[in-house]
Amino acid sequence: MPTPSHHHTRRQWLARTGALGAGWTLSGCDRSAAVATLRRELAHAPGPPDNPLKGFVPFTGDRGDTFPHSLEWAYFPLNALMTGPGRFDFDRVFNSTIADIAGRGNQAAVRIYLDYPQRPSGVPRFLIDNGLRLTPYREHGGGHSPDYANDELVQALVDFIGAFGERYDGDPRIGYLTLGLLGHWGEWHTWPRDEFMAPEALRRRVLEAYAAAFTRTPLLMRYPVPDAMDWPVGLHDDSFAHSTIGDSPWELMPRIRAARAEDLWKTRPIGGEVRPEVQPHLWKDPADRPADLQWQDFAECVRQTRASWMICDHLFHTRRPAPEYDRALAAARSLGYDLHVPAVELPPRLVPGQEAVLTVEWENRGVAPLYAPWEVDVVLADAAVSPGGHRELARAALDGTLDAVLPGEPAQRWTGRLTVPAGALPAGGVTLTLLPRRAFAGAKPLRCANAATRPADGSLPLALYADGQLTDRG
Repeated sequence: MPTPSHHHTRRQWLARTGALGAGWTLSGCDRSAAVATLRRELAHAPGPPDNPLKGFVPFTGDRGDTFPHSLEWAYFPLNALMTGPGRFDFDRVFNSTIADIAGRGNQAAVRIYLDYPQRPSGVPRFLIDNGLRLTPYREHGGGHSPDYANDELVQALVDFIGAFGERYDGDPRIGYLTLGLLGHWGEWHTWPRDEFMAPEALRRRVLEAYAAAFTRTPLLMRYPVPDAMDWPVGLHDDSFAHSTIGDSPWELMPRIRAARAEDLWKTRPIGGEVRPEVQPHLWKDPADRPADLQWQDFAECVRQTRASWMICDHLFHTRRPAPEYDRALAAARSLGYDLHVPAVELPPRLVPGQEAVLTVEWENRGVAPLYAPWEVDVVLADAAVSPGGHRELARAALDGTLDAVLPGEPAQRWTGRLTVPAGALPAGGVTLTLLPRRAFAGAKPLRCANAATRPADGSLPLALYADGQLTDRG
């Protein structure tokens, strides 16, 4: 450690050279002034409501600018994907839909179904031709429930899941995959006709097949199983803000507590759908909601469940008037992660041909992690070119991934080591920025929850260097 007199000398050197500008404080303790580090604290501002893998979600389609979003919800009947025993057609419907969603810069949240009330059966034709029994029902507008105990159906489901995972596990265009397949709407229930529901043995086989086939794409299921913490599967609540936080044993939070899965959110996502009859009224003033509307406080539901995303298609029909729109924006921001860079530590000088070492702190002010191993780069660029169109000079990855930054934990410190190009630096100066990587080319960017300017490319400006010297602008 330097002596007090040496430390004082170094501070004099930094002040004399202009390195210790406004907003920067001395943080390093190295004996060489040339490798001292300077620290700047950065203010927080809520992240965008359409950051990846969080927020409100419409049913798939081009929704224009009615409400910001980065996910689209897509249902598919199994018979559109499975044409015979061991035969699959993913290109005709599924892949074209996923490609359309990605073309809008969004990721898909996906479910496959066999039984969707008021729609034709999703059971593959070959199973029906081979004698699979479909039982009609009138509830929920009517439909046909398959015999889930049929051995050929069981094998078909296991085969499909294996082929589905082989083709799409880790596909960055798919943000979330709900297990689906069983029960009305693929929601793993046949209420009020419980006798139609798949037996426990089949439910376990489907769960096992998904866990084996999908090791990278986040999975979600409707209800927690008793040993939920042993499975790499999150949860989706399709009656959110209606039957989420009450005392009834069939509501989501009592089920989570019964399964001792209160910590599931730390590694598995929570999503779902705002109950359809609640959606048109949730953002109104409470006094303007129908007196007989059954609803639960949205903010409290988010706080308890730590949900990251919710289907709320009504928001995307037409743009809501200002008070409702603003409340919905705040609610979208409250879902999921809110990743903030509270401070950075940078070298006072950049020396051509030498390594520059920087430290970036990360904290999560949201309710949940980002459920993807997202990497972040530090980019050195020509300051004379506008952000988003910069001429990149060098790039290096920070030594961490954003999924490890959990709410309520101390800030993490990541290091970046960037080699400054040899030769003269641009006369107009250079910038250092953070740039989270995108899910895929053309995907919407992940933007930090910082008060600094947010360029369209998602970068976070850190500092400006003039003649290789750190300035107080950046």
